[in-house]
Amino acid sequence: MEVCVLGGEGDSFEDYIASIFQCYGCYVEKNLHLKDGGEEFLEVDLMVTDYSEDSPPKIYIVEAKSGKNWGFYDIFKIRGWMDFIDTETHKGFFVVNNPKDKDLNTLDKRFHDRIGVRVLSKENIENALQVEFGRESWCDKIDLKFWQYSHLLERKLLKKLNELKRSVKNAKCYVALERYYQQTHDEVFFTDNVVDRLLRLYGAFEDNPYISAKCGNEYLYHPQVHLKRTVLHYLKRCMSRPIMTVNSLRFKYQLLLNIKLG
Repeated sequence: MEVCVLGGEGDSFEDYIASIFQCYGCYVEKNLHLKDGGEEFLEVDLMVTDYSEDSPPKIYIVEAKSGKNWGFYDIFKIRGWMDFIDTETHKGFFVVNNPKDKDLNTLDKRFHDRIGVRVLSKENIENALQVEFGRESWCDKIDLKFWQYSHLLERKLLKKLNELKRSVKNAKCYVALERYYQQTHDEVFFTDNVVDRLLRLYGAFEDNPYISAKCGNEYLYHPQVHLKRTVLHYLKRCMSRPIMTVNSLRFKYQLLLNIKLG
């Protein structure tokens, strides 16, 4: 498995930046999509929340750019997201892997003072977080890699879910799982009111009763769903299968549990 150590491209770099924030005790939500009428018009790389014991939670929007194709418009875009999402966002972070010969220290001071967005290289992100949070990282190198592996695994599971939904004909489970993920991951987040968020979250649970049992039943090739059997019944049968490949029954149930419990 590929892991970004101090660089990487694309998703690997995003995983690395997310892992660093988690090593400072923050709660991280990744790849949030806002759609309207089926059309996507907003995607946030990372939404970071710092839950401090002696102050209200602080929310940060983080954009991780691994390539060379970035400019001032990307920085202003974060400011626009902060205003649009309107969740009392405390600050924005724009973290780049390739500075493109730009003076990031000057840009950081300029944008931080005026619009509340930090502009940082991957080498300077930890120093900035120590100042921002007033604490040291809780991770060693192994801990950081564990976080990175967890993000990598999550991405692979979601990618496999999309592939299965497209390739397995007449399978209801994968369509239901993708919809359930969208409801609990994206739609809940972009609901403004906290009470409405909870109602939408529990509404997703109510709309998908026994989804684990139903998917387990479909995995085991039963035409009828026997809801009297518990999720544990299907879990034991699926996990007893020996081979853990992306096409194995055990992997498919792992995918289900990742979405169901995540």
